[in-house]
Amino acid sequence: MILLLNDTSNYHSGCAEVVKNIQFDQSVKSVTRRTAETLQRYKIPEGTTRVILNGEGTMHHNQPAALAWLEVLTRAQNQGIETWLVNSLWQEMDKSCAEIIKRCTVVEVREILSQQALLDQGVESTVVPDRSIRSDVPIQERVWVNIYKGQAALFDKSIEAGYPEINIFKESWEDIVSKLRRADLLITGRHHEMYAAIKARCRFIIVGENSWKNSGLIQSCSELPMDITVEDVLSGKWDWEYDKIFKWCNK
Repeated sequence: MILLLNDTSNYHSGCAEVVKNIQFDQSVKSVTRRTAETLQRYKIPEGTTRVILNGEGTMHHNQPAALAWLEVLTRAQNQGIETWLVNSLWQEMDKSCAEIIKRCTVVEVREILSQQALLDQGVESTVVPDRSIRSDVPIQERVWVNIYKGQAALFDKSIEAGYPEINIFKESWEDIVSKLRRADLLITGRHHEMYAAIKARCRFIIVGENSWKNSGLIQSCSELPMDITVEDVLSGKWDWEYDKIFKWCNK
């Protein structure tokens, strides 16, 4: 049996797509800061042959949820069970945490900054784009919209009011990708809203982030600046760099 740790499918539709693209038999739902301690009592089911940790944006700054999942991963390793880390961020985690990852058979991170952070701690990894990108999205008819604003952008007072919104917490992955296929630009700080834009080959601007998961992706395959303006994007000035991102992620 394959056990998936950090099943985030109930969080929003982007996370649901990630989980849909991981093969497993049973999963343990994501934990919050308040419930991380419950994993200390979690027993790995009998007959488990592989434990996969879906790293997502959880693995940064030694936060309680990250440490809780690593504790379960260690428990599996001590029982002789094969362990994987996939679809992961890795930022400012202790060296002792990296020692746990070093024992994994498969280590996949989503961008080069996380790869370098692990390498600095003696762990080799493979860069693989976020697994949400793997889902097929049928073409849907949509009206053309110039600019959409994502959820994280709602809190940035510098972003012009009045842009129509996309909401990854309320809309399906298919609906969001379909909308963005008929748009010039998305302004967001949400990782999976950015990936929906990439899936749709829609240009995007990133505003604000609590980790390098967005900027790291951009640096993995392009020279697109983080301080790009709406005017720059709509002028087509950076289209070549966007094309690099689209091709790298969608390959």
